[in-house]
Amino acid sequence: MSVPMFLLRGGVAAVALLATLSGCSNRTIVGRAGGDFTAYYNAYYNARKSFDAGIEALNQARPPVSRSAYLAVYPPTVGAAQANFDGAVRKGAEVLRKHPGSRWTDDALMLIGQSYYHLGQYAPAEQKFREVLFEWRGRDGKPSPLARDARLWLARTLVAAQRPQAAADFFAQTFAQQADLNRHDLARLRLVRADFYVTRAAWDDAADDLRNALPDVRDGRLRARASYLLGQVEETRGRFADARDAFAAATRRNPDDALALAARVGQVRMQAAAGDPAGAVQAAAALVADERNAEFRADLTVVQARLLASAARSDEARDVLHRTLRGDARDRTAQRGALYYALADLYRTGYGDYLSAALYYDSAAAVLPAASASVALPRGSVTATPTREAVTDAAQRKDVFGAFAAARRRLSEADSLLRVGALDDAAFAQFVRELRERRARELAAASRAAAAAADAQAFGGSLQDQGLAPPATSQPLTTTQPAASGDAGFLYYRDPSRVRANRVAFEQTWGNRPLVPNWRRRAAISGAGAVQLAASERLAPGSLDRVGGGEDNLPEVDVSAIPRTPEATARVREQRAEARYALANAFFLRMGQPDSARTWLRRIVEEDAESSVAPRALYALAEVERARGDTAAARTTLEQVLVLYPARDFADRARESLGRDPIVRPDSSSEGQRAYAEAFAAVETTPDSAALARLLDVAVRYRGQTAGAQALLGFARSVLERANGDSLALRAPLPADSALLERAGIRPDSVGVPVRLDNLYRTLARTYPGTPYAERAQAVLVALTGETLPPPTSTPVNDEIDVLDRRRQREQNRPVPGTRPEPPTPIERPERPAPGERPAPQGQRQVRPID
Repeated sequence: MSVPMFLLRGGVAAVALLATLSGCSNRTIVGRAGGDFTAYYNAYYNARKSFDAGIEALNQARPPVSRSAYLAVYPPTVGAAQANFDGAVRKGAEVLRKHPGSRWTDDALMLIGQSYYHLGQYAPAEQKFREVLFEWRGRDGKPSPLARDARLWLARTLVAAQRPQAAADFFAQTFAQQADLNRHDLARLRLVRADFYVTRAAWDDAADDLRNALPDVRDGRLRARASYLLGQVEETRGRFADARDAFAAATRRNPDDALALAARVGQVRMQAAAGDPAGAVQAAAALVADERNAEFRADLTVVQARLLASAARSDEARDVLHRTLRGDARDRTAQRGALYYALADLYRTGYGDYLSAALYYDSAAAVLPAASASVALPRGSVTATPTREAVTDAAQRKDVFGAFAAARRRLSEADSLLRVGALDDAAFAQFVRELRERRARELAAASRAAAAAADAQAFGGSLQDQGLAPPATSQPLTTTQPAASGDAGFLYYRDPSRVRANRVAFEQTWGNRPLVPNWRRRAAISGAGAVQLAASERLAPGSLDRVGGGEDNLPEVDVSAIPRTPEATARVREQRAEARYALANAFFLRMGQPDSARTWLRRIVEEDAESSVAPRALYALAEVERARGDTAAARTTLEQVLVLYPARDFADRARESLGRDPIVRPDSSSEGQRAYAEAFAAVETTPDSAALARLLDVAVRYRGQTAGAQALLGFARSVLERANGDSLALRAPLPADSALLERAGIRPDSVGVPVRLDNLYRTLARTYPGTPYAERAQAVLVALTGETLPPPTSTPVNDEIDVLDRRRQREQNRPVPGTRPEPPTPIERPERPAPGERPAPQGQRQVRPID
């Protein structure tokens, strides 16, 4: 416990006086003074005791050192021992109330201000420190001896309160008038100002203050923290050798164990960055192997793996990460997010395996905090600004690589369907037979599982109760007598029925897989699961006898998704083109890889020229060429757009990009309204399939415009009228050709399922978000299925190139520095007709196309 300042001021004379007066009666003047002193001392002692208890609790609850954030030399301490500091404030205030004007008032003010600081109540803390520093004067008129400490605490308070202007002004004033400050006071203030500079990302100023302060810092703990922060700042400045030396200094100054370990990790990392990767890898391996660091082994493994990867030893990095993931439960639960993220980075950069990276980014995002500009950090961090080691984009990378993986799976499925659909009749029949044999084997395995469940029931519970097997069938089960528990061994490993039951349960969940690395990941990312049959899973000749008989007894399988007609093949080829386009978008707009995007766009242009995606892909190819810096190739591609698709919207965009005058065409809105009016009139007159097909054709030709939305609603209205309230008719397939529905963007919920009315309303809501047509579709969808669609969170795949156009337009319209942009001219928007209403007659005001 620290000695109160007022006991040090009187010196020996005060002690002698107190001894002389100790026997005096309280009725005398001197006696009353002694009683007042005793009462004051007791009150202050109680306040100080409560404050010291709070400080002790803070020291015991010292936060861990996070390498994800810059370490504060003077860390904020909110969050612990609040009751103690509340008591110190209350008892300190009692001292001021009962002993106003005392020569020791500044002690009580400092104690209250420090307690407010630790409570996070910075405004009253600032007030108390300012009173000690600027207002309090003793009976002799001199400032408080505590003024130097009050100056330091006031600076800490302004920084912790995140008042940058007030803090900057205070530092400027203080360092301009430093005559009454010794070099140790100046050093402590420089450390506080370094914390402030870090919050402002003023790295050069922070480094200067830390270097100038360190020689005059007496406290070893402060020296260690300041050296560690200097290492972080120098790393941010790219001065890796200086950062290595600063981290090494932090390890020599005997800090706490957590800070020492973090400093050693920083030293190892900077050793590699400064040009000694081999030595850094060896030092990192020693840290991982040290049993004293067992609690942090997973975190240290991430550092080791990154160093191995930077030294072109990707296989070793992968092995140590996988080995740690398979380690004890502590590693998997506490640090698995960082391990998953490191593996994702390794597969992305070391192997170029984006599918595996997508899986591990997905796993990391489920554990790590959500992405943001800052990170959630433990108490004791000077700022939420992340360091280079912080992981803040797990959720973002999950979305980016998830979009890539989804497009890649769609493409693999389409390729597999087309490959199988192109087989001749004999080969296709053999393929179907293999599928049926596989299904028969699955049924046989289910039968074995039922038998195993019977064995498990004899031990007091079924496999279903344990969550290890599928529900039992209605077939009668036979039981077997278990072995005696005393002879079965630990966990019944010598009990044949138990062993067999659990083996079957395992195979039901994971299959009879070969013992090869990463089989589960490979199975998860395979894109041809519905139509591909692994060679290891095919039944050998003669094995049909083991699964229930000959071919006539084999179960049927659904192969309707495989295209065996020209129409079905064209539909799957369209799906493949869309998947290729989505993949190109993922490479270009999300992953920043224009070369890969260029490859897939060229495939669309060359192999899927008849698809509806081809014009957009050709225009996107020009944008990719421009991003690659090949302006000549971009102009050539734009010229191809003009030649091949002169009547499409992309031709106007291409002409604008080439700097040519636009071609004046009739208002597309008027054309669309005329086409919709004619198609709707035909449906009103004769609501047959041909008339409905005309409406769908309008929806295809004017997709994204008002006429397209009205055509979809008109089609839906006609279907509703024909159903006449019959719920079964509302769930029936739509009366239209599947290829035409596909061109209109109306797809089923899954492959092989017919397109129904609810699919049409979902398409309408998603294609025209934020319009009355989407609101009408959403309302009907709720009535039909009770489903509420979430609001759109990203740009649809088919509109990704519009993002490029808007981005380029913003660049062109950016005002010249020093000038004011002109205000936009207001645009008068004509009123839209109510969703589902008939179009306006020819000659009346037309509806503006949907942007």
